Amino acid sequence: MFGPIMRFMVEKSGLRVELAPLKREDMPEFVKDGGMQSYEVLKFLGRTTAAVLEDEYDWFEKVRKDKDDLVWGIYVIDGDSRIIIGTTGLHDIKSAMWAPCKTGTSGFMIFRSEYWRQGMAGACHRARTMYAFDVLGLVAIRSGVIFENEASRRAVESVGYVVHHTDRMHGLYMGEPRQDYALSCVNPDKYVWAYWWRSERPAKKWRDARVKTTAALKWARENVVLP
Repeated sequence: MFGPIMRFMVEKSGLRVELAPLKREDMPEFVKDGGMQSYEVLKFLGRTTAAVLEDEYDWFEKVRKDKDDLVWGIYVIDGDSRIIIGTTGLHDIKSAMWAPCKTGTSGFMIFRSEYWRQGMAGACHRARTMYAFDVLGLVAIRSGVIFENEASRRAVESVGYVVHHTDRMHGLYMGEPRQDYALSCVNPDKYVWAYWWRSERPAKKWRDARVKTTAALKWARENVVLP
């Protein structure tokens, strides 16, 4: 399934961004001029195979029907043009209306490398985190980041994700075994926070992350428009 429209401006670059449902006619852009066929993109997604247009159409139909996934297209708005540059999503969400410890797994990718390092990831993570906690009522969000993708790790850590372990031997990168970071972000609301941790006192890294998540939610609530 697809998430509703969210609009905001990226502070670092001044780019206007819209997170919105994907369209089937967007799919050719994913493999145009490299994109999901470029190893420079694929290596940060842990992929060793390239997609073709038929794969993207199949993926679109799968996402459209999957009730446990919520996906947005990432569009840059420039005057009258609307350019699809990637996707972000919340995956593996329980479809029940209410579930204790309801969680999801985050995903993010930009297949147009010219939009990397412009603050896009952090802004999208803040908007998506707000939707996850304020609208869906998730207790926590999990994420995985490839060890070599330092920019992605910094982006999720900026909104309060914490590395709690690394997974070894998930593949090879430049001939060497690759590791993945496993991270989580806990809803900072005082009642949800208490429910998550119960009698356990969270370590300082989690308490510091809670401050970051609170600030990320404040920014999103003030800057993200849901028309």
